Amino acid sequence: MSQKCELVLDYFNGHLTQPEREEFEQHLATCPECQEELMELQDLLGDVALVSEQASPPPEMKKRILENVFAEDVKPEKATVTPIASKKEVETSVSNTASGKPWLTTLLAASLLLSLVGNGYLMMQNDDEAESVAEELRQPDNVVTLQPSDVTGTGFAALFQQEQALSVMIQTQDLPELSGDEVYQVWLLKDGSPIPAGDFTIDDQGKGYVFHNIAETTTEDWDTIAITLEPQSGNELPEGEIHLSAGL
Repeated sequence: MSQKCELVLDYFNGHLTQPEREEFEQHLATCPECQEELMELQDLLGDVALVSEQASPPPEMKKRILENVFAEDVKPEKATVTPIASKKEVETSVSNTASGKPWLTTLLAASLLLSLVGNGYLMMQNDDEAESVAEELRQPDNVVTLQPSDVTGTGFAALFQQEQALSVMIQTQDLPELSGDEVYQVWLLKDGSPIPAGDFTIDDQGKGYVFHNIAETTTEDWDTIAITLEPQSGNELPEGEIHLSAGL
């Protein structure tokens, strides 16, 4: 790997000067490795980056959050999707592009956290409080790409385990429009048995966000995370069909 290859993240994030950008693009044209990594970044983080641009945290706060998130390495695992009880069988194998590249998963986690903070979904009253949470949630124990069932939609999920407490962070895109009291409900599953992990609505572009804390969980080895369309908020068991899911 040449020294130029180390600039692929700065190029993707728009942190290069115009001369540096032009020089890197000349290198990019002849470097298959950089082309592949740039394509992976665009596939994984394109939608997250767009949301972050629309409502970004203050620059200094963004810098400190990124420093916290990149303080440790993320070690994701590859897994398969399990259906929610007998509601609907999901036999999709989740191929996590980032699983072989910890730096890519770390960037995904950072982008997801910044997007949620920037859009106010962490429900923080001030920058200091938001940064405190960002530091507490330095690295997720797991980051997965949510896969659609029979409908449109994509998303990311990050799980943060701290002793017996668990935090679940979700961002979705392109989900079908809701009507009436309908919500999208997040579920954590172990051997087909679900527990609720937050619900959310979406905006007119199909984007949705949720940050949910589970005070006490005796199970740390959840095998699946899924999102269903529910007729109302507060369901203890799923009634609707799975729209997005991923193995953990």
